[in-house]
Amino acid sequence: MDPIEFEIELGVKGTSPSEDKILSAKAFGYNGTAQRHRCGSLRSMMLSGARSKLKFKYAHIPVALEATIKVRITGGSTDFCGKFIAHTTSINEHVILLDSGEEMVAFSHDGAIDFCRSVVAVEGNGGALIVDVHARQSGDENISCASKKFIPFIAIEL
Repeated sequence: MDPIEFEIELGVKGTSPSEDKILSAKAFGYNGTAQRHRCGSLRSMMLSGARSKLKFKYAHIPVALEATIKVRITGGSTDFCGKFIAHTTSINEHVILLDSGEEMVAFSHDGAIDFCRSVVAVEGNGGALIVDVHARQSGDENISCASKKFIPFIAIEL
């Protein structure tokens, strides 16, 4: 496997495209062959620029599957604040899908929650994806929590 080069730009959106500014542009290489002995361990790297510091977290997952997460409200109240988090059993790093803070959770026309991020990687060789929900009704201080575990499978075409 040839090394991979990642290029990352951190920018700020202006009121028009001509006013957009790039704060930092960095690149780093990743050699998957050299990282095989570190499978499943979370790595981090800090890249510093003149105006910013960028922290990257990544892991080598030998059989990585793409998991698309979609949550739809099918009944009950939709007037709530919430935090939706995903993590895998092999790498316990929480990925925030949505944190509405004090705002009400936004929904699409079909009742699906509009996540900031909806795709994560999960290990296909015995791994599992866990999605946690922390929600509370508007004006209520009591937080309800739920968790769901998903076991991925690899579809085999015949």
